[in-house]
Amino acid sequence: MKRANSLFVSALPCICVSFAVPAFSQSAYLSGWDSVWNDEFNGWSIDDSRWEVAYRENSPNNELQFYLPDQVSVNGGQLHITATDQPYGSKQYRSGLVRTWQEHRYGRWEVRADLPWGQGMWPAIWLLPRDLNAAPWPTGGEIDIMENIGSNTYFVKGSYHYNWTPGTPITSNADYITGEDFAAGMHDYAVEWDPDQLRFYVDNNLYHTIDNPIQPNAQPMSLIINLAVGGDWPGNPDPSVFPQTFDIEYARYWSRDETELINPDFDRSGWAINGWNVFGNSSEVGNNVSVQSEAVLDGSHSLKLYGQFDEAENYSGVYQGIAVTEGQDVIADASAFIRSQDSIAGTSNELIMKLEYYSSFGAALGSPGFLGEIPILMADGTTTEDTWIPHQIVDIAPAGAVEARVSFVFRQPGQDAGAVHVDAVSLLASDPIPGDFDRNGSVDSLDFIAWQRDTNLGSLADWEANYGTPTLANSLAVPEPASITFALAALSHRVFRRRR
Repeated sequence: MKRANSLFVSALPCICVSFAVPAFSQSAYLSGWDSVWNDEFNGWSIDDSRWEVAYRENSPNNELQFYLPDQVSVNGGQLHITATDQPYGSKQYRSGLVRTWQEHRYGRWEVRADLPWGQGMWPAIWLLPRDLNAAPWPTGGEIDIMENIGSNTYFVKGSYHYNWTPGTPITSNADYITGEDFAAGMHDYAVEWDPDQLRFYVDNNLYHTIDNPIQPNAQPMSLIINLAVGGDWPGNPDPSVFPQTFDIEYARYWSRDETELINPDFDRSGWAINGWNVFGNSSEVGNNVSVQSEAVLDGSHSLKLYGQFDEAENYSGVYQGIAVTEGQDVIADASAFIRSQDSIAGTSNELIMKLEYYSSFGAALGSPGFLGEIPILMADGTTTEDTWIPHQIVDIAPAGAVEARVSFVFRQPGQDAGAVHVDAVSLLASDPIPGDFDRNGSVDSLDFIAWQRDTNLGSLADWEANYGTPTLANSLAVPEPASITFALAALSHRVFRRRR
């Protein structure tokens, strides 16, 4: 039973449920992620080799339902979990819960669902370790992708629960409220779990981020989708609202593809910055690091950067990395745009693009894991306005490198106004083609000369087989380098360039 709207009441404390899934058919492509499994629920029954369907009388939080397989059905391209006002066992109500047999540690989970409504309804989509004996709750962690109570379907909540001490959770959570009724249609609920960050989304809009989440004993987790009735949070149900259904259109899981940027065109983030690490953003000046649609080269959005206006020289921007190995060709591309309405003409403001290398993935800039960088100027007070200008850095990954990182840094030395947009970013790494002995970007006669001088460079047969073949680096147009006015000393960076 669905309805078009519901009463609005204030949000109450939160709770969670979990889900895990094995390899299903391929789902939609997402940059930076590898599809591992998805279930589109196109059959006529749930696949119990993939999903555990609960038969459970007692649940935590003083819930009032008996979970029964009969309350779970698949038809019309959807999974339906139905709550009814029918006694069973010691419980007054019946409902359903499904859980994947598979568990995963880190990745992206996404479920598209239409919520039930009414006093006492408690739908949830959450992640939890299957073996709570090995890691008693909440020491293994719990991630609530979505929770709601049916008496107020104009908000949903995302949460993370953890602690070293069993039974005593530390919680970080946030509500997502837009004025929409989440019981009046389908919405996407997702979480991205990395070792250093949790990100919560509704309809691809990032609304809650937890940096460096404390994960005392972070365990692989399974995905749970359930509809509780009553309990500590929603309170006793209203008999007049039954039956209620929790309808799920699909469930999907991706693992991170560390060789590819996430959201390189800034489109998948709605108005947030999905996948990118942000620094120097200030809400006091209206979020000077944001995604906007004022100027677009690729897709529907671009990154917009301006200064913090904090009466001191400041740096703001974003960065993201991919996995590399020593000796790979590495190419970073991006385009910059200055709107005449946001002119930086005659100012000392600059936008710098940098290619950085690290010996450990996720290491901090300037830490022992930082190997060096190549910066180029993308925009300054002399740059042509109202036109997209492409920029590129081509290099070879140095010894010990495991991560190449592209960053965009807006430098505001004074209090000058103005902004720069960035779009169409790419960061690629590839193994050199055998026979490119001089690493100049192509297999040609110069490589034969290099091989004559030093036959230890490789096999002449490789040169013969690949003669005339361009490498990844040479297959892309390389613009003339711009002059660099970036104040490197201010960032305490050392710069290196490798021969091309």
